[in-house]
Amino acid sequence: MPNHLTALRRTPPEAVGTEGGPMRDIKSEWQRSSFCSNAGCLEATREGDTVLLRNSQDPLAEPVRVSVEEFEVFALGVKNGEFDGLVA
Repeated sequence: MPNHLTALRRTPPEAVGTEGGPMRDIKSEWQRSSFCSNAGCLEATREGDTVLLRNSQDPLAEPVRVSVEEFEVFALGVKNGEFDGLVA
């Protein structure tokens, strides 16, 4: 399966903003978009066949869980501009 998530970077909780590679199968390494500032950002990590999503401003809240396939389809839709109407 091709990796369509190259716009994301690995963000270990203790080192926000470090450069990194594609999503890894380690729950402790969260990733966010390279376009994200230090304000609230959507972060993602992979745990087996599941992608976890959280708000960086509330890292202790229960994350949203989706399958890798669901996340890949969503990411492709974002890259294709299908959600552009949700942002200014």
